[in-house]
Formats: sequence, structure tokens, C-alpha cells
Amino acid sequence: MRVNFISKLLNINGHEWPRVIVSWIVTFFLRVGFVVGWTVVIAMFVNRMGIEQLPLLFIINALLVIFGTIFFSKIIEKVRREILIIINIIIGATLLLSATMFVLYSNWLFFGLVLLAQSLMLAQVNILISLFVEEFFTPLESQRTFPIIESSETLGAIAGGLIVSSLAYTIPSYKFLYIWILLIMLVIPIMLSLKKLSTDIPSFDQPEKQESSFVKIKNSFQKAQKFPFLKGLIVVIMLQWMFINLLEFQYMKSVQENVYNEPEQTIVYEKTDTNYLASVLDMPTITKVEEEATASSLQMEETLTAKLGLLQVIFGCATLFMQLFISSRILKSLGIIRSMSINPLMSLIALTSMALRFNILTASISKGTSEMFGVLFQNAYHSSYYAFGEKIRDRMKELLEGIIKPSGAILGMSLIVLLENFLFGMDLTLTINIILAIIAIISTVLISSLQDKYTAQSHKNIEKGNHIHTRINAIEILGQKGHKIDNEKLIKIVQRKNEDEEVQLKALDALREIKSPDIIPDLLSCLGINNPKIRLAVVETLGEFENLEKQSFFKSGFGQYRIQKTLKDLFEKEEDEEIRSAIIKVLTKLDEKDIIPFLLKKLASKDEKIIADCVYICGFFHDANSVFYLEKYLDHKNPKIRANAIIALWQFKKLQTKLNHYLEQLLESTKKETRMAGVYVISELKLKEQRKALYEMLKTNDSPEILFALGQLSERPALTRLIDYVLENKKDWKNIENKINKLPKNFLGKLKQFLYHEVTDKIHKLLISHCHLKPEEFDKKTLEELRDLYEIIDENKVKNQIKKLMNNAT
Repeated sequence: MRVNFISKLLNINGHEWPRVIVSWIVTFFLRVGFVVGWTVVIAMFVNRMGIEQLPLLFIINALLVIFGTIFFSKIIEKVRREILIIINIIIGATLLLSATMFVLYSNWLFFGLVLLAQSLMLAQVNILISLFVEEFFTPLESQRTFPIIESSETLGAIAGGLIVSSLAYTIPSYKFLYIWILLIMLVIPIMLSLKKLSTDIPSFDQPEKQESSFVKIKNSFQKAQKFPFLKGLIVVIMLQWMFINLLEFQYMKSVQENVYNEPEQTIVYEKTDTNYLASVLDMPTITKVEEEATASSLQMEETLTAKLGLLQVIFGCATLFMQLFISSRILKSLGIIRSMSINPLMSLIALTSMALRFNILTASISKGTSEMFGVLFQNAYHSSYYAFGEKIRDRMKELLEGIIKPSGAILGMSLIVLLENFLFGMDLTLTINIILAIIAIISTVLISSLQDKYTAQSHKNIEKGNHIHTRINAIEILGQKGHKIDNEKLIKIVQRKNEDEEVQLKALDALREIKSPDIIPDLLSCLGINNPKIRLAVVETLGEFENLEKQSFFKSGFGQYRIQKTLKDLFEKEEDEEIRSAIIKVLTKLDEKDIIPFLLKKLASKDEKIIADCVYICGFFHDANSVFYLEKYLDHKNPKIRANAIIALWQFKKLQTKLNHYLEQLLESTKKETRMAGVYVISELKLKEQRKALYEMLKTNDSPEILFALGQLSERPALTRLIDYVLENKKDWKNIENKINKLPKNFLGKLKQFLYHEVTDKIHKLLISHCHLKPEEFDKKTLEELRDLYEIIDENKVKNQIKKLMNNAT
């Protein structure tokens, strides 16, 4: 039960847990190992080679990462991924182990081997593991599982910082590399167990044509030239990574100065460490003075290591807080581009204190601010990938992550190397601080300029001819905060004949979010569309406007007459009672005095469906005088009209005893139609005191109306029955979905979550049972079932791919 609760809480299915846990542990170990090893290596490098040489370390690191990306992107196409991971880990561990042998003899060999291990081998392991893990989850599963797996990155950073800070004074710095080696070697058996948990799940994606590494990079740059937004994003990312590396240098300098300026402490080393002290000075023997000097240097190294580890814990906790509680809220309220611009802006504010007084406190505040809001920047810019088609998106990600980021690091560190030839001490520090401020200002301005390009790119993507998935993504983007949307394009999508229904509905969702008064006349022109789902969505969009009668369109008599006439005419022609009800809800927002005569006239209609709708709608007015006109319908021969009369009059407490009597008559009737009318009353009025009657009826009647009525009462036992009903009638999902969406919010959330679990579990089992086949070899029945299941969870991309397969088969 506890596992089930956690599964529901984290939205992870039972069959996914083994893969999620093992993937999380692998990623966690790699992150902890990197933080432990790299933190100590940086501390040792600064202490032994000097802070002025640190840019050289970062430049070589970035160059090796770029070289590794190009080299391995070609090899990965020819060698099985798990074999490549194992080879890289073994070579990386061997290089690290070899480096510890040279720590006593040559700093250059030591740091050179560490760089080869980390930048050339282990950096690629992180990429390979990421790709390896992706293979174990379908795109559907990855949407829910990857955020959980990615949390291991932040928690790993915190754990690594704790290890470093707690052991810094206990063991010599170079021995932390043994911890690093141990952690990455543990990945091998865990990764192998991960492979055993995997089954080759059939994919509906079409394989891409393989290209060489250089061709990929060349094509990516060529494609980038076609997209102004992407060109701007490349510049922003490069500036961002220049900033990060320059700030890292300043931060390391502040920590070093703080450690070196602390009062010296007497360090007593055991005789067993004498050889180590001698070797640090590259001497066969050492004098007492030299021994004390070496001991002091090692003390500095340990203190530097401990402080870097402790600060890493603080930064990790701040980043985790941002990740869990703030980042998503900011993204939702400000939009992608504005959220992205917060990082350089906040960094600029933090830099002010560092420019005025450079010390470990101000530098740490700047570093912490950069890392904390860097999470927001990272989330925002990853989300911005959706402005491109999926194939282009993957290429751009490879370009930005593998080439542009390291290039930014190289530029930043090269700038420091250049400055160190002309400036020294505080002059160098002040100059770098000024450059950081300039980069932050330029980044803020450039990011702000991306908004129009981002909007233009999305407008381009919604044009007919693009893939349906790309168009839907583009409309969702335009519905977010910060966009100056072209309403006419969205209106044209709704009005266009032979347009895809999903795209039309998505366009109306975006218009509903925007609520621009200018679109009201155009929405009225959309009410003549043949598709009832589109008509209903249009009416509901009109109903979303608050203070409708105060909008500029209605201030003129002609405008108000037009909407009333249009809606009334539609009401008379409309056969769908849900649309008729939605129409009257909109009309009641205009002028009640004008609507009431219209309703009373319709109550005299011969069409009992219209009478039933009008009786129901009269209840919206909360006017006691309506009793005079409605009470007679309690004895109408049509049970639906009687039920609606009960619902409309229930708001008047003096009548409830009488109305209960009429309700009992409905529930006790021998006719099923009449009993269902009574169930409908309970559902609409949410009469919890009647739930016992519903459960009694459920024993002898499996009608879905009873289940939905129990759902309206938020009865938990109805959850399982409703899920079974959906799965048994999945071909009729669109109609069922309309009923489900009317359930109470909390109950609806649980139902959708549980339903999602059941559907994804069924999809997984279906795919596993057909893992020996290619998707195009699936039989028609299996494809239909998969199509219907993907329809329930609104996975449009895969659903459309399955439809394409079915069309090709016929």
C-alpha cells in the first residue's frame, strides 16, 4: 500500500520502478563522483599551480570535451552503447588511478591524466548514460520518469559536497580520486543490471539517416542560419557559458585568497607522511624548514578543499529549493523568454556587491545566485527547443550542448589568459568583474530581443504544411505569457475547412487563455462551423470573458444585438443540448431582462429537449419569482423535464422537502429512464445523502450514469469502476471525456492520474508482448487498441504515427 501511494504521488507505474531506481542510482553515483573528484582537483590545481593557471585547465577541459563529442558521436553509431560505456569507465578509472601514482612526482602529469580521464572519457560517459537510460523508457514514460531521475543530479552535488567537506582534513587530497574511481566503477554492475531490466520496446519513430560527425555539425550550423531565434539563442548560450567560467575563476580566486589569508595553524604530520612531504618538493630529503613549509601548503590544500566542498553543499541546497518550489511557477507566470532573462539580471545585481568589495562572501553570493537562477535559465532554454520541429530540435540540442557551451568556456578563459599578460592583482580582479557585468547586461538585452523572434518562429510553425505535432506545440507556445500573438492566424485555423480538429481545438484553447476582446466578432463568425465540438469550444471561449457586457464590442447597441441574435438563432437550430446550455450561460452574462422573455417563449415549445434545457437554465437566475413559472414542470410526463425542474428549484430551501418527494418518485420508478433522471438530479446537485441509494442501484444496474453520479459525490470506490468503464469503452473516449471533465476538481485529478497509470501500463504490456515485431508488422487489432489507448492519454504524436501505419497497411 505504501509503495502504491508513493507510485501515485510521484506518478510512476509499478513496472517502471526498477528502471527508475537503477537509472537514478547510476546518475547519482556519476554526479557524486564528479563533484568529489573535480572539486578536489580544482583545489589541488589552484594550490599547486596557482590561480593564474586555472584558465588553462578550463580551456584544455573544454577542448577535450568538444573533441570527445565529435569523436564519440561517430563511434557510437558502430559500437553498442553499453560496451562503449564500460570501456570508457575502465579507461577513465585507469587514467585516474595512474594520475595518483604521479601526484608525488609531477603535477603536470597528474593533472594531465586527470583531464584526459574526466574531459575525454568520463564526460562522454555522462552523455552515453543519458542516451542509454533514454532507451529504457518510451517517450510516454520519459515524460514522467525523467524529472525524478534528474533529481539525482542536484542531490548528487549535495552529497559530493558533504563527502569533500567532511573528509578534507582526514585524508590527503589526492586520495579523493580513489572515491571517484570507486563510484564510477560501481556504475558498471548497476548499468548491466539496468540492461537486464530492459526489453527492446518497439518505437513508432522513423529512424534517421546516419551522418558523420562533421556532417552533423556542419548541417546543424547551416540549419541554425535559417532560424533567427536559434541564431540569437546560440549567442546567448555562448555568453552564458563565458559568464559561468569567468565567474568560476573569480569565485575560486576569492576562496583561495580567503584560505591563504587565514592565520596559520601548526600541522603535525606522522613520519609515514614524510616521503609524501618530500615528494611534493621533488626532493629526496627535506629539512625541518622545508617540512614545515610543505605542511603549511598541504594545510592550505585541505582547507581549500573543505571550503569548496561546504560551499558546494550550500549551492546545491539553494539549487534544489529553486528546482522544487520556484522554477516552474516563474516559468508559468512569466513565460520562457522573461524567465530566461532573470538569470543574467539577478547575476548582475549580485555582481554589484562583488565589484564594490571582492571577498569570499560577495563572490559566493554571486556564484550561488548564478547557480540558483541558472536552473531557471536551463529549464527555460530547454523548453524553448519546442519552437522547432522534433528532428531539428535534436540536432540543435547536440550543437548547443556539445559545441557551443564548451566554446563559450574557451572564450571566457582565453580572455583571462590575455588579461593576465597586462593586468595583475586588484586591477585584474576589477577588470574581470566589469567584463562579467558587461556580459550580464548584453545577455539581458539579447534575451529580451529573442521574444519577438521566438513569437515569429512559433507563428511560422502554426502554418499549414508543418507536422501536426509541431503546429500543436507552436500554438501552446503562443498561449504562454510574453507573446504578442497574431489572433487572426488562430481565428483562420478555427475557420479553415478540412483543418485538423486537434489543431482547431488547440487554437481555441490559446484564444481562451489570451481573452483578447478583439477576437469576439471573429468568434461569432465561427459559430456556423459544422463540427459540434468546435461550436461548443467557441461558445465556451465566449463564456470565459469576464464582464462580457462591459467589453467594447458590446457598448454599442448593434454589437450587443449582434451577439444576442447570433446566439439565439444558434440556440433554436442547435440539436446538442450541451451547446444549447452553454449558449444560454453566455446570454445570461449580457442582459437578463432580455433573455428571460426569450426563455419563457421557448418553454412553450413543442420540443421537449428545448423545454428541458430552458427549465434547467432558469435556475441560473437565482430569482424566487421563477418558481411561478417552473413549479408546474415538476409534474411533467417527461422525466428529464421533471429532473431539471427539481434542479432549478432546489436553491429555494422552502421547497426542498417537496422536491425530495419528487426525487424519491423518480428513484423508485419501475422505468429505467425515470430512475436515471433521479440519478441525474443527485449528480447535478451533489446530494451526498443519496449516495446509499446510488450504491443500492449499482448492485443491479451497471449504468455509467450511476458511476458518474458517485464521481460527482467524490466517492473513492467509484474510481476503479470508472477506470474499468473507460477502458471497456475506449473507442467512445471523446464522449466519455466530456463527462469526466465535469467531475469535481480533486476527484478528477485522482481519476486522471489513476487512469493514466492503467493506460500506460496496458500500453507497456502490449508493446512488450510485441517486442519481436516491428511496428509495421503489428496486426490491425493491436494498432487500433494502441491508437485508442494513446488517445485517452492525449499522446497525439504517437497516435498519429499509428494512424499513418494503419493507412499504409490498407
